[in-house]
Amino acid sequence: MSQLDSQPAILSPLLNYSCFIIIELQNNCFYDKEIKKNILIHCLKFLKQFNTFNSSSIELNNPTFTSGREQTLTKDEENDELFKNKEIEVISTIGFGKYFIENILQDFPEFEKDGILQIISNYIKNNEFTNYPSELRGMFGSFPKLENNDIILHIKSNYMDHCFIAAYSFFNSYYLANPFGYFCKGQLSKKAKKMKHLKHHHLHSHMNKHIDKMKNMNENCFIMAKYVKRILDETFGFVHQKDSEKGIGRDITGFEDGTENPPTLEEKMEAALTKEGDSFILAQKWVHKNLRWFHSLSIEEQESIIGRSKKESIEDENKLETSHVGRVSLENPETKEELEIVRQSMTYGNVKENGLYFFSYSSSTQKYTDMLESMVGKGKYATQEGHNDFLMKVSNNLFGGYFYVPSMKNLNALIGCYCKDLHSQQVESHSSSFRHSKL
Repeated sequence: MSQLDSQPAILSPLLNYSCFIIIELQNNCFYDKEIKKNILIHCLKFLKQFNTFNSSSIELNNPTFTSGREQTLTKDEENDELFKNKEIEVISTIGFGKYFIENILQDFPEFEKDGILQIISNYIKNNEFTNYPSELRGMFGSFPKLENNDIILHIKSNYMDHCFIAAYSFFNSYYLANPFGYFCKGQLSKKAKKMKHLKHHHLHSHMNKHIDKMKNMNENCFIMAKYVKRILDETFGFVHQKDSEKGIGRDITGFEDGTENPPTLEEKMEAALTKEGDSFILAQKWVHKNLRWFHSLSIEEQESIIGRSKKESIEDENKLETSHVGRVSLENPETKEELEIVRQSMTYGNVKENGLYFFSYSSSTQKYTDMLESMVGKGKYATQEGHNDFLMKVSNNLFGGYFYVPSMKNLNALIGCYCKDLHSQQVESHSSSFRHSKL
């Protein structure tokens, strides 16, 4: 399997900050092919602009060792070292909700059997892109769906302000003109480096002047904000108590998050990507409702709820069926292979309200559904006793949703479908007008 030009955020390691934004589009976006085409083009431009790292340059794991005490880095370690480079500014991914994708398919009732529309249709037909199971309920809670979730942005960086700049730029196209060259080819421009020492209020003053200038220059450009009905959720997250060696952090419960991620790049690709290089997102916002109670428990009691040791994050061989690991660490009964996903969750919030923004990539949404069903004692992985996940006594799920993440190649192919269709309509209209004038 190759990366097939997958969106870079899927396979890249965690950076210090992330921004998650879920968007509902205006109603006219679903009835106008020209608008849909322009939205897809805008998304592609954004991904090219705000991805200073290309997934195709991530090399497959190929560990080599030398004799004696010296040891060369594996390719995965080299990739991690690369991402520690502060010059890598922003990495982003864009996903699309099921209603938006199905609406695109409706625009083309007849399509090529080996094209992108057939690929997407097969995802839905083969239950690789399923509906979010909002009907599930358990002893300690449920999984409410965030309705009308048309587009999701996942933006990550080692700098919080760069997450903000990228997010702001998505909605305001005039800001895509590389303010100060921050994101040019993964390196800070000379002007950007000079700006780095400025105080925040000075920096914002310069940015505001730049924005005003760009507004005047780009009156006729595509402004995404005009087609957004509302931002359903905008959450900025951070890696809490990051382990620099492992590259993952800890939830506010004190337990590691992401321990179960596949260790090598090749295994990550197997877990997160379809054979076409696409992926599927599960985004869920959890708020810690009983954190004080959880911390009042002994370490042993906490570990029994999670199913891992708190300090070393070692899975308990005698974990309870009600533990979180016991409910979501699932094995396919036929292949005996574990259902693996690539987690990129983040801690979010403040002293008053905080929690975990669960975010992951998978080759199929069915794996997510199996895990969610298991958490509430339902589905094919449920125990006879219908054990529920006791971690849901600590955290409450506010909302969730599934999203389709096309590869860069397939996103471009979707745009091509609209361009070809609209061009055909224009030619037909021109021919009709010509025939009418002849009469």
